[in-house]
Formats: sequence, C-alpha cells, structure tokens
Amino acid sequence: MSTLNSMTRRNIRIVSVREDRRHKFRVGQAITVMSREAEFLTSTFEIRCLLPERDRAFQYRVKNAITGRERVVAEDEITAVVS
Repeated sequence: MSTLNSMTRRNIRIVSVREDRRHKFRVGQAITVMSREAEFLTSTFEIRCLLPERDRAFQYRVKNAITGRERVVAEDEITAVVS
C-alpha cells in the first residue's frame, strides 16, 4: 500500500513541474529561425502565436518579416534577435 502511495506522489510532482514550464519567447518578438535544410541559412520572423507543447518542445506560429509567409516552428529551432 505504501508503494502505491509513493508512486502516486511521484507522478503528482512530475505533473506540477511540467506545468511550471513556460514559453521562452513572447508574441511580437523578433526571432531568427535556423533552416532545417541548410544549417547556415537563417531568416528573421515575428512570433504571431504561442502554441502548445509537442514532442517536449513548445511550438510557435511565426511570420517571415520579408515574405509574410507563416509557419510553425519548435522552440529549439529559434533564437531571439539581439537589437
């Protein structure tokens, strides 16, 4: 019985830790997206919308500053533009 209780407590802690995770970037922020096809190519985008987590990474809808095209990217594919 105590083993079951300890397992339940562990699961509760894991859930509460995951709920504390937040998006690193905010709507309207200028970011750079690293191209998947060619690692040396980058583009500047604006974050349009924060999306939920997928495959353990937060997702973002971003808009290309030059072409206006939108796409979805994972948090680990982007970096903030330093102004």
